[in-house]
Amino acid sequence: MKWAKVTILGKANVGKSTLINRLLDKKIAGVTPVPGTTTKAIVGERELNGIKVFFTDTPGFLKPKDKTEEEAMGETLKELIDTDLIYFLIDAHTGITKEDNALLEKLAPYHGKIPIFVVINKMDGVPKEKFLPFMQEIAEELYWDEIIPVSAKKGANIKELLKTTAKYLQGREGEPPQYLVKTDQKPMLHDIIREKLLMNIKGSAARSVRVEVGEVDVGKGRVYVQAYIVAERPSIKAMVIGKGGQMIKRIGTWARQEMEEKFGKKVYLDLSVIDEKRKV
Repeated sequence: MKWAKVTILGKANVGKSTLINRLLDKKIAGVTPVPGTTTKAIVGERELNGIKVFFTDTPGFLKPKDKTEEEAMGETLKELIDTDLIYFLIDAHTGITKEDNALLEKLAPYHGKIPIFVVINKMDGVPKEKFLPFMQEIAEELYWDEIIPVSAKKGANIKELLKTTAKYLQGREGEPPQYLVKTDQKPMLHDIIREKLLMNIKGSAARSVRVEVGEVDVGKGRVYVQAYIVAERPSIKAMVIGKGGQMIKRIGTWARQEMEEKFGKKVYLDLSVIDEKRKV
């Protein structure tokens, strides 16, 4: 079977994770209202017109504030290499922002070489009298091969996006690269834990924690996952643990339940909260 790769790009919190989950009709990426939930590129696949299409959900395009975000930006830009089509997501509610323009500059070398779809997400809730002028603005100001409005959350116009995508993909012969086929479980597990963490930790504290996944052992009847929540300061560590350990227990329970749904078997999640200075 032929194969192809579609890369999803856009600023933080524009809805990339929600979109890829909708495209695949299953959840593979963390979805929270906090920018930066995805910090590593995640791969999912589905078949379109006899072609196996790999969709990569990349980290949100943020101005790097620390090593984690700097690495995330490296992941994002590497995803532009060897891709067959790019989805560039724009938030219909915010319009074209400085963050959008910054990423568009990065896409300039690929104009005419890789098809670029401007996908306007969150079209639901925007009045028609405001949405149509916005569409016109995009058509006049941005480089694009297709402009497709969608609502990733509600699934509106997703079929049209997939149908149009299939028209642009010729497919490649041979075997796809191993990084697409043999997807590491760790990015998915990382995103599950980080999502549950950010559902409980709000404000600036959310930028003061990160998740590291250690040992992963998938057995016949159970899965063992070792993971750490790394806190920058003792006060943040105490916040994540919570009174009587209730916060970390809740985060771990929610994460474990979703992992068990994905693996279809029992999961033992060994989740700890550690200081930044301690080596994982």
